[in-house]
Amino acid sequence: MTAAAPPLNVAIAGFGTVGRSVARLLCDGRHPGLRLVAVCTRRPEAARRDAPWLAPEVVWTSDLDGLLAQRAAVIVELIGGEEPARAWIAAALRAGRAVVTANKQVMAEHGRELVSLARASGSPLRFEAAVGGAIPVIRGLQDGLAGDRVTRIAGVVNGTCNFVLGRMSGAGVSLDEAVRDAQARGFAEADPAADLDGLDARAKLSILTAIGFGEHLPPGRIPAASIRGIDAGDVAAAASIGRVIRQVAWADRPGREPGGIAAGVGAALVGCDSWLGRARGPENVVLVRGERSGTTVFAGQGAGGGATAVAVVSDLLALAHPWSVPRPWPAPSTAGAPADVARPHYVRVSRPEAAGPHTPPRLLEGAGIELDRILAQPESGGARWAALVRPCRRAGLDRALEPLLSAGATGGEFITLPLVDLDACPETEAA
Repeated sequence: MTAAAPPLNVAIAGFGTVGRSVARLLCDGRHPGLRLVAVCTRRPEAARRDAPWLAPEVVWTSDLDGLLAQRAAVIVELIGGEEPARAWIAAALRAGRAVVTANKQVMAEHGRELVSLARASGSPLRFEAAVGGAIPVIRGLQDGLAGDRVTRIAGVVNGTCNFVLGRMSGAGVSLDEAVRDAQARGFAEADPAADLDGLDARAKLSILTAIGFGEHLPPGRIPAASIRGIDAGDVAAAASIGRVIRQVAWADRPGREPGGIAAGVGAALVGCDSWLGRARGPENVVLVRGERSGTTVFAGQGAGGGATAVAVVSDLLALAHPWSVPRPWPAPSTAGAPADVARPHYVRVSRPEAAGPHTPPRLLEGAGIELDRILAQPESGGARWAALVRPCRRAGLDRALEPLLSAGATGGEFITLPLVDLDACPETEAA
């Protein structure tokens, strides 16, 4: 009879929402193959008092050296941010420790460096929790779909924005009110800028392109647009045509030549009954299209300490078995095609009555952009004009409307949102 393997000793760096959730999972008795031996946090004495449920033999420290001095085989990095997290991960790998991280920014910006270091040192590096919370999308791409050529990755990958836009749609609250609600529920940070402005989603998309396409598109080369300008009128206009607004991250590589990736992050109108439209609250949905496998859907809880902790502990359980060296991280893509493809768009202009001769229909007609349907027509003293336009590129649409800004018609505000149907095949994407 084979003797049971000794528990895998684990140390946690960072004891915030996710760190605490991971510690609770490690201490609830359900995973006897994992043993928490140390925690690193800025104020270890205060944290120890606030966590009496941790075993008294757990060592508390405030620096990486103190953590590496313990008998942990795996370091779980949950301190967040780019530095010193990158340096800590690198130091742990050089010290021969396996690393599990939930840090999307570090992996998106420094994945190649860290994976190369992990391979050279023979120390595993796992990062399932960096994208999609509890959804095993990285493992699905890396292992489950490895036999196919992936041509599209798209989805709702920021639970904060999905919760905010869902509250605006379902409860009729303003964006600011929805953000405050998300913060109160633990779905949004005190500073939600990275979520609202698409920076969080583009880091996740960067990781997914590296794993799924075998080409790394650095975050800075992925266009990202904020959802901050969306208001109740836009939500109502979308509903009037059977759609909802979602923050969508997407990447396509239609050809076989390297560097042919088109990608972007921004708000879009999607069908209410589509996979993306059905995402509720902090849920994430990722659609992966392969040449032979068709569309595979990954969906589930994408935000919150509990969901992220599940992904971290799943990686730890995988490490409790014989270790494997990670695959090479791809080099940066030589070129990324612009994300601006021709699509139908929703257009909303505030205070169109002040435009004088620069009326929205006239400007669009002058740019060769065809109106499809008027959704809101200003009455006497009306405050907004909204319409759908036939497929066009967003840059051309924005240029067509620029005279409104110089005319003072909008106070610097008009909004253009694409209509996307990413559940469909690229060649059959419809309005």
